Amino acid sequence: MRRRSREHPTSPTDHVFFGALLCIVIFGFVMLASASSDLAQLRFQDSYYYLKRQFINGLGFGLPGFLLGYFLPYRRWQGVATFFLFATIGLTLLLFTPLGLTIKGATRWLDFGFFSFQPGELLKITFPLYVASWLSKNLKRATSFTQGFLPLSILMGFVAFILLLQPATTTAAIILTSALCVYFVSGARLRFFPLFGIF
Repeated sequence: MRRRSREHPTSPTDHVFFGALLCIVIFGFVMLASASSDLAQLRFQDSYYYLKRQFINGLGFGLPGFLLGYFLPYRRWQGVATFFLFATIGLTLLLFTPLGLTIKGATRWLDFGFFSFQPGELLKITFPLYVASWLSKNLKRATSFTQGFLPLSILMGFVAFILLLQPATTTAAIILTSALCVYFVSGARLRFFPLFGIF
């Protein structure tokens, strides 16, 4: 009975998470309104243009994604984590084809004519998800150099390489940091972390 309460969407832990997430979202909207009001007024004669656009996009795309992640049991993601990661890497590699859209010297957008997006944004989700799934399948990977550190560092190096070619330095830093955080909380040995700088 106790186990069921922990997995239930309305458990106390989830309420804490939801409250923290709500604070972050509100803080983000406040910062966006403060930072973009002058530019929005200059370009669109509407001080809240970017704020309203972000709010609409958040409701249209962010809210369904949040509800899916919130109510779908997290263990369900384990079976599809590998597929999602390599599908996203495949989309990222498409940036180096004619589908890649170059803006101000950076090729970060895939342009399908009627729709465009940044594969790097998807990698921010799929890569940490894959790392968590990969580590959970074999707990020895967190403490093993050959089974855990070495293959993870090679994968991280490959993902960083294709992101830096765009270039998308900030995206690479976010993805690698989140992956290292997952690796750390899984029980990785602290002496491994300086070695990531070498690799």
